[in-house]
Amino acid sequence: MYHVLISKKAKKFLKNLDFKRRARVLKVLETLEENPIPFRLYDMKKLEGMENAYRIRIGKLRITYELHLNDFLIKVRYIGPREGAYK
Repeated sequence: MYHVLISKKAKKFLKNLDFKRRARVLKVLETLEENPIPFRLYDMKKLEGMENAYRIRIGKLRITYELHLNDFLIKVRYIGPREGAYK
């Protein structure tokens, strides 16, 4: 089982989401704890130019995260609209 760490910025955005979208994002984060690379469950891609970085698309939202396999750790860097996801 992986431990999921969420950045302050991502937590703030998540807190301000409406109930329905927040529930969808939280479900994805729970899935990541069990399966850190759920390609078959979600629209997911490996980010180019970054080692062990991925993004998951949920409607118009993006979740970007880094996967640290040796430490069983997932660092969620961004949750929000596409416009700011790849900075």
